[in-house]
Amino acid sequence: MRPPPIENVQKYLFPLIDAAMRAGIKQIVFLSLQGVQGNRKTPHHAVEQYLKEVDAPFTNLRPNFFMQNLSTTYAKGIRERDEIYVPAGRAFTALIDARDIGRVAAAVFSGGKHLRTSYTLSGEQSLTYKRIAKMLTA
Repeated sequence: MRPPPIENVQKYLFPLIDAAMRAGIKQIVFLSLQGVQGNRKTPHHAVEQYLKEVDAPFTNLRPNFFMQNLSTTYAKGIRERDEIYVPAGRAFTALIDARDIGRVAAAVFSGGKHLRTSYTLSGEQSLTYKRIAKMLTA
C-alpha cells in the first residue's frame, strides 16, 4: 500500500521494490486504483509502471471507492452537513468493502497464478451518490 502522504514514490517506494527484488521476493501485491492505467499523473501509475520495468513478480489490485470511506473519511461531512462531497457528479460507482479487497488479496497471495496481472475490483451494485445518500438517510 502506498501511504497517502507519500507522493514521491521514486524516493520512498522504488527503493523498497528494489530491495524486495534483491531479496528474491516471490510476489508483490500492490493496492492501486481503479482506472489508473489511464491516469498517468497518479503515484499509483508510476508504481505500476516501475513494477513492470524491473520485471517484478507483481499483481495489481485496482479497487473502486471503498465503502468504508463513507464511515471514516467522509463521515464528518455526512454527519454535520448532510453531504457527501466527492467529484462524482451524476456518475455511478460500485462501492467495495475493504474486507472484500482483503479476501481478494489473500486469494492472490495463495493462488500463485496471478503474477504480472491486474484486477479491477468493485462492489456488486452501481449507484449514484444521490442514491447512496438516500440509503444512508433511511
